[in-house]
Amino acid sequence: PSAPPPVTPAPEAPPPVTDVSTAPVESTPWTLRWRTRPLTLPARVVRVDASLGLDRSVVTLGATRIATSSLAPWLRVGAGYGVSSVVELGITTSPLRIEAGAQFQDVAAYARFRFVHGERFDLGAQIAAGYLHPERFAGSFAALLRWRFESVRLDVSPSVDLYAGATNVVDLRVPVDIWWQLSNDFALGLRTGIIAPGFTDARLGIIAGARAVYSLGRGDAPFMDLFVSFDAEPLVHFSGTIFRDDFVIVQLGAQAHFGP
Repeated sequence: PSAPPPVTPAPEAPPPVTDVSTAPVESTPWTLRWRTRPLTLPARVVRVDASLGLDRSVVTLGATRIATSSLAPWLRVGAGYGVSSVVELGITTSPLRIEAGAQFQDVAAYARFRFVHGERFDLGAQIAAGYLHPERFAGSFAALLRWRFESVRLDVSPSVDLYAGATNVVDLRVPVDIWWQLSNDFALGLRTGIIAPGFTDARLGIIAGARAVYSLGRGDAPFMDLFVSFDAEPLVHFSGTIFRDDFVIVQLGAQAHFGP
């Protein structure tokens, strides 16, 4: 009998085609969206910030203003560094207004820690220490809480602020910030909260303010935040004087982020 015809091997199947539209994308430390940012800087990312501001104090007795200070301009510069994804260190010069609520005059350093980070909630803490001229020191211990919703971010950062020098003072501050993410690179915010000076004094400060942030850059490259803010902090007396200070701050500045 004749030999069977040789069997031709089937051609090799082509390699599977990867659908690039659904392939996983490596996460990047840069996030322009204000609402989605964590409490601490990403690892090895540097933030450099500078701002110009004006402040004014008004002293009021009853319903009558008895003294008004002139507008006082100031310049503030500072920097932060992400030691890891959960630890941030930084320093700021006069006058300092840390996000957690501490207010110093000359120079201060801070350490921020993030314990919990989720899609909806962050939990952290911040410790700050500063020097006030002349020969006065200040410290702040703050809890940092952040909630994220569809287009809204809520920050609550209660702090205990200690001032030591000729007189020792301990204040409680509870600022509350609510932000609306109006676009990928623009957000508006409102600030409220309370200040309890000295804990035992018959006084209560009311925090009120507004702010806006616009981010310049791409999600995978260094970027800059431009911001403007306005804050007023009238201090109400429940015995004797009705108001002490109507403290007003206007600030315009920028924060640049650099990293790997």
